[in-house]
Amino acid sequence: TLMESVSEAVWLIDKQLRVIAQNKAAGELTVWPAAEVTGCSVFNLMPASHETACELARLLQDVMESRELISFERGICLVTRAGQPILVGGRIAPVTNQGQPAGAVLVFWKGVPERRSV
Repeated sequence: TLMESVSEAVWLIDKQLRVIAQNKAAGELTVWPAAEVTGCSVFNLMPASHETACELARLLQDVMESRELISFERGICLVTRAGQPILVGGRIAPVTNQGQPAGAVLVFWKGVPERRSV
């Protein structure tokens, strides 16, 4: 599929902030199997006390409202299935349906953000 051809990790996120699909690279990086991550809210993929879920939710909502691509300027800390924090760089792009927000595409990679073309 198209998502599998992307070397960076990819999550497709719906308007309710649920992961609706991920590629193999995202599964390898986060150690979340597709069967477990699909349908999960970003809040359920990270410990409730972890501020990352709130930061990621804010970024996703900003992208859906503005309909503009954003980059993680300073990176963001995601949490693997095992609870290990990982610093990722990335970009979020809006997905629209008939001009209305439908979700977002989150593309991320391990490490401090660099200038990359995605």
